[in-house]
Amino acid sequence: MNIVNHPRLIKKFTVAAVICLASVVHANITYQLEPGSTITPYNGAYPTGPSEPLTGTFTWLLEYGAFQPTSLTFQSSSFLLTLNMTNNDLATSIFPSTQTSYFGADVLDLVGDHNSPLALNSLISLGSYEGLANSPTRLVYPVVYLGPIGAGSVIAELHLVAEQVPEPKAQALTLIGLILFASLKLRRWLGKIITTYDWIASHEDRQQISPLVVV
Repeated sequence: MNIVNHPRLIKKFTVAAVICLASVVHANITYQLEPGSTITPYNGAYPTGPSEPLTGTFTWLLEYGAFQPTSLTFQSSSFLLTLNMTNNDLATSIFPSTQTSYFGADVLDLVGDHNSPLALNSLISLGSYEGLANSPTRLVYPVVYLGPIGAGSVIAELHLVAEQVPEPKAQALTLIGLILFASLKLRRWLGKIITTYDWIASHEDRQQISPLVVV
C-alpha cells in the first residue's frame, strides 16, 4: 500500500491541518503596550493635565469577524483601567481594504473618580495595523477616547501603540499546521520514494543468499 497516497490517510491529514490552523486563528491574541503609549486626562474638549506614560496589556479573541476583548489592563499614575466583564459589548474591528482598525472596549477605572462603566473607542480617529487581518502584529491608535457609555464628556484621550506577544502554544500549532500542509503538497514525491523502498525491501526478501564457504 502506498501510505502517503492512501485516500483515507490524506483525508485525515487534511482535517488535522485545518483543525491546527483554525485553532491558531481562534486563539487568544495578547498585545503589550509599547513605550510612547500615553493617556491624557480631559474634561470634555479640554485637557486637565499632562500626558502620562501608559503601560499594560490586552487580549483579543476573534469571533464572528470581530476581535472581542477577553482581558485588558492599562495603568498610569492617575488611571487604572480594566476590562468590564459584566458589560462587555464593544469589540475591535479590522478593515483590510484600508488597513485601518477601530478599537473598542468596555472598561472600569479602578483608581479614578469615575464609578460608572466607561468605554474606550477610536470611532472618530481610526487606527492602523501591520500583519495579517486575522492576527495583526502591531497596532497604532493615534486617538482613543475614554468616556461614559452613551452620552457624556470625554474623560481621557489615549494614544496606543501595541505589539503582539507571541504565544508558545500558537507558535507550536502554526508549526504543526505548516508541516502538515507541506506533507500534503509533497505526498506524491514521498509516495514515489516509499514505493521504491518497498520494492527494494521485497526484492531483497526474495533473494536467497548462500553463505560464503572458504575451502
